[in-house]
Amino acid sequence: MLHKRKEIYGVNKFAEKPSRGFLVYVWEALQDTTLMILAFCALVSLLVGIMTEGWPKGAHDGLGIVASILLVVFVTATSDYKQSLQFKDLQKEKKKITVQATRDGFRQKLSIYELLPGDIVHISIGDLVPADGLFVSGFSVLINESSSCKMLVTTVGMRTQWGKLMAVLKEKWSMH
Repeated sequence: MLHKRKEIYGVNKFAEKPSRGFLVYVWEALQDTTLMILAFCALVSLLVGIMTEGWPKGAHDGLGIVASILLVVFVTATSDYKQSLQFKDLQKEKKKITVQATRDGFRQKLSIYELLPGDIVHISIGDLVPADGLFVSGFSVLINESSSCKMLVTTVGMRTQWGKLMAVLKEKWSMH
C-alpha cells in the first residue's frame, strides 16, 4: 500500500538545481580582470622573448607567468568548489526535519521526505507545515502560533502549492 502511494503521488521533495561542476569554477576564476591582464602580459612576453632569444630560451618568462596564472586559477577554483560542496552538505543537514505522523494507525516519527498523501501529521508549536493538507482537528490554530493540530496530507513535493510556485519562479528566472 505504501509503495503504491509513493508510485501514484511521488515523494515529498522539490526539484533542485543540479550542482555546478569544477570546470564552472575554473571558468569563473579565469574571469578575474587581474588574471586577464597577466595573461595579456604573458602573451606579450612570450612573443617578445621568442622573437629576441628564440625558442625555448625566450619563452621562459612568458611560460612562468602562464604557470602562475594557472596555479592561481586552480587554487581559487578548488577553494570555491570545496566551499560549494560544504554548503550543499550544510543544506542537507538543515533539511533533515522530522515530524510526528500517524500512518497505518500507528503514530511515528517520519522524515518530511517520507510523508505521503493519507498520512496524518501532528503539528506542534514551532513546526513548519511540511506538505499541503486538510485541517482535521485542533484548537487555537493561528498562523505561526499553533497550539497543536492534526492535518491530513493531500499533496507532496512539486505538486504542492509551494512546489508549483517554485517551478514558476524557476521558469521565470531561466527566461532572463
